Formats: sequence, structure tokens, C-alpha cells
Amino acid sequence: MAAAGQGEGVHTGQEGSRPRPPDPGHRPPGRPERPRPGRGQGPARRRPAGRGGTHVPRRPALRLPARRVRRPGSGPSGAARLAVALAAVGYRGRTIATQAVHDPLFLQEAGGGAEGWLLVSTAVDPAAAPAARAFDTAFRARYRAPAPPYAAEAYDAVHLLARCAQGLGRAQVGRGDLVPTLRGTRYEGVSKAYAFEQANGTYTGDGLFFYEVASGRFRFLGNRSTAWPV
Repeated sequence: MAAAGQGEGVHTGQEGSRPRPPDPGHRPPGRPERPRPGRGQGPARRRPAGRGGTHVPRRPALRLPARRVRRPGSGPSGAARLAVALAAVGYRGRTIATQAVHDPLFLQEAGGGAEGWLLVSTAVDPAAAPAARAFDTAFRARYRAPAPPYAAEAYDAVHLLARCAQGLGRAQVGRGDLVPTLRGTRYEGVSKAYAFEQANGTYTGDGLFFYEVASGRFRFLGNRSTAWPV
């Protein structure tokens, strides 16, 4: 506000005054300036003390080649590019992927970078799972080749649908006819047991399997109870 009898633009310096924000570059006298190492560089930071006063050093951030890792893509090819980039920088941590990577293309494109990767998949290995070995033997005898991923699941799906359709006793069966029957059916397939929630059709069986890449192939570890028994 301008003082009475004075020109505009002359202020008392008190009206509407607000405290100034702290200067980010200011530090109290006697306090040393903290070093600011670059991202992924400098000494390892220390986490707050846990029980017993033990400090756990935090590893510096892993620096990866940006052009090789940025948007690696999805599916087996994207995972292969990531695996190659991680191997190039010497990464030795755990790497886990979903069944989208359960594809021979991942092994071909990743090469040695795929070694040690863990995979979670709904596809069983018929040659390794005891319940599916008879299916694998029959498949090899007929097609002169090992059963590919999801072959056992496809075999189970066809037989499960056929059993439900046969139980209805109708000449023509539609999707609306099969859904209630499927939800109330328990079927022991060659790959796994099939069972569903009656209310919403959610799968209730133990249908997840684990693999580890070893020597350039997917090594079957089993399901939750056999891969890591309690």
C-alpha cells in the first residue's frame, strides 16, 4: 500500500510481507557440505539400523546400457534382450519370468544370458512329470518328436469338454450348456487336476509349474509342493 502524500510505487515494506523460503544452497555455519555422488556411483549408502544396531549397506544402482534395455518389449524376444543386457553388465541376481517366456525362442536369442532364469508356467513338461509320461511316450511314438509345451494341456482340454458334452446327452451342445457343467466337474488330466469354483468358474487346482534354464534348456522343477517342499 502506498504511503499518503507519496507517489505510487513507494511501499512501507511491511504490508503483505511473507517469510522467505529457505535457500536450498544455504547451510548453517560449521556444518560441512554433504557430497552428492552421481546416480549409480559413489560410496554405498547405509540403511537405518535394524535390530541389534546392525547396518546393512545398500548396493549402488545397477547401470545398464540404455539403448539395449529401454523398452525391451514383451514375450520371449523382449526377455531375451533383457537377459543379454543383464549378462553384459555382470548381473548375478535372481531373474524370474512368466509363461510368456516359456518358449524355445527365448533360449535361442538369449544364449548364455538365459542361464539361471526361473520361469513360472501353466504348462507341464510331459517328459519329466510322472503323471504325463505315458502321454509323452504315446506322443513320441506317433509324431516322432517330443511333446511341445501345452500339448498335454490341449489334450486335457479336449477330453474335459468331450466328457462334459457327453454327460449332457444332447445332439447339439452350446457354450451356455457347457459352462454350468464345467464348473461342477472335477477332471484328472495327464497334466494336472481340473476343478473350478461353482459361482464364478475360477480355477481351483494346483496348475502352476516351475522351470529353471540350465545348459540351454528348460529344466522342469515341478509344482509348488515338489519344487520347494516345506
